[in-house]
Amino acid sequence: EKARSEANRLRGAVETERIERDRNLRSLEETTKKLEAQMKSAEVRSPIDGLLTNVQTIDGELVSDGNELFTVSSRKNYIRGEVNEEDVGEVKPGMKAKVQLYAYRTRTFTARVTSVQPAADPTTQRYTVVLEMENPPDNLMVGMTGEMNIITGTHENALLVPTRALLVDQALIVNHGIVHSRTVGIGFRTLDFTEVTNGLEEGSHVIVSDQDKFRPGETVRQRMINSPPPPKAP
Repeated sequence: EKARSEANRLRGAVETERIERDRNLRSLEETTKKLEAQMKSAEVRSPIDGLLTNVQTIDGELVSDGNELFTVSSRKNYIRGEVNEEDVGEVKPGMKAKVQLYAYRTRTFTARVTSVQPAADPTTQRYTVVLEMENPPDNLMVGMTGEMNIITGTHENALLVPTRALLVDQALIVNHGIVHSRTVGIGFRTLDFTEVTNGLEEGSHVIVSDQDKFRPGETVRQRMINSPPPPKAP
């Protein structure tokens, strides 16, 4: 009888141990599933194909939401530029553009507008325009900077003045040694030149720098300077 009781006790202990082991196994399986789900949700996937550049983390580093991990550069040659508020309304996808990169000063590249961001940068109040280069150089590198001129239209025989000669729609001219202020109409413009539709005549002598040092009615001595050639029609 004593031996039977001991056997029953041992069987009960074994059953209890099995139940506890099964409970622990189920708990481990649930924990494993949760960890696998967390790992899957923690995967970082790029919405585009491209080259991984500017990696800012290392293997095993703990990161949180909002941390910049790396940059994925598209294999296509895109340019991001900024456009003023007064000009952005004229820019549409598909428009052609001329691009000059500071690394290739003597060359001009063609590009096409692919998108215009709908919101302005809160700091600069400029709108971002994305362009795709059509004839990029072979050794184009990420992060290169330059200037762009988006072609919104063409005018023949336009009257052009250096853009830096204008203060919004005001220009200072010199006539017979006297400074005069002129309100001018603005047409197309580039980084270097602006079309004047009225307010100036061909041959007018325009003050192109240090305008804050001159006042209308002031007598000055003229000195002519050579400006860069106006842009050619595309």
